[in-house]
Amino acid sequence: MLEVYIPPKEYILALKLLASRKKDQKDILALCQQLNVQTREQAQQVVDHYVPDREVQQLSNLKKTLSTLFP
Repeated sequence: MLEVYIPPKEYILALKLLASRKKDQKDILALCQQLNVQTREQAQQVVDHYVPDREVQQLSNLKKTLSTLFP
């Protein structure tokens, strides 16, 4: 029997926000729409849930990414 793990959409969004790659922007916008993430604060909460380490967030330039996506 084959078991396949499918991560939650929130987890995928968190990792894509941390990766901050141009090729992920469409995915990020689609995931935000599906998850009803409409503000910078909501996006930050998603990341905090899966990657609470602020140093990792800082090294990933998360603030810049969130500022770009949620001006």
